[in-house]
Amino acid sequence: MAHYELKTSPLTSEEKTWCKKLEKLLLSTPDRLGLYTIGDRDLHVFDEAEATRTGLDIADCAASSAGLVLERIKCRVNIHSLAG
Repeated sequence: MAHYELKTSPLTSEEKTWCKKLEKLLLSTPDRLGLYTIGDRDLHVFDEAEATRTGLDIADCAASSAGLVLERIKCRVNIHSLAG
């Protein structure tokens, strides 16, 4: 495995403030709503309570087909989708 030395700067105070605001907003998500991404610039908002109630697997096509996707939030940057 190759070793890479990354050349990145720590977050600026403005970036740290933005991250804290975003985290606070995401922690206040209403109970019914869930979020997912497929690795593009969209964050999909869906009815997680209904998906859970019906046992629906929360895959993009399943949520869309079942009419559970309520909103798409566009971002300026890609939201990378990583399993982990």
